[in-house]
Amino acid sequence: MAEGLMRKNLPEMVVISAGLHALDGATVDPFAVDAAWEKGVDIRGHRARSLKGWMVEGADLILTMDFAQRRAIEASHPRFKHKVRRVGEYGNYDIPDPYQKSTSAFQESMLLITQGLEDWSEYLLSTNAETAEIHHHVATQP
Repeated sequence: MAEGLMRKNLPEMVVISAGLHALDGATVDPFAVDAAWEKGVDIRGHRARSLKGWMVEGADLILTMDFAQRRAIEASHPRFKHKVRRVGEYGNYDIPDPYQKSTSAFQESMLLITQGLEDWSEYLLSTNAETAEIHHHVATQP
């Protein structure tokens, strides 16, 4: 959901999503498709993939859904911990994983993702980072 929304908001940036425990090739949860669609984002073609070292190394920014994911990436890639932040960094909140939960859980997560990415979009555009390559880390099925 976050990758699709970020691509919509910042179409000039490269956005890649990956998960810490993603099942490579898995399709998107129908509730996620619906929650994204409500924001005008079509994610039906998205497929899950696992976070790889080359993604971390090549990224300018890595956004996680929660603090535990941030710490896991920082621990496994300590040289790049300066790149890792949460989607909810500015509001100091985590985004709960809606996996295997109700449609309302996906809608709640999408609302928080939307809020967080609006803050990041403002920051990225204000720092003239339009040409930066942004790799977005999503630890849940998008």
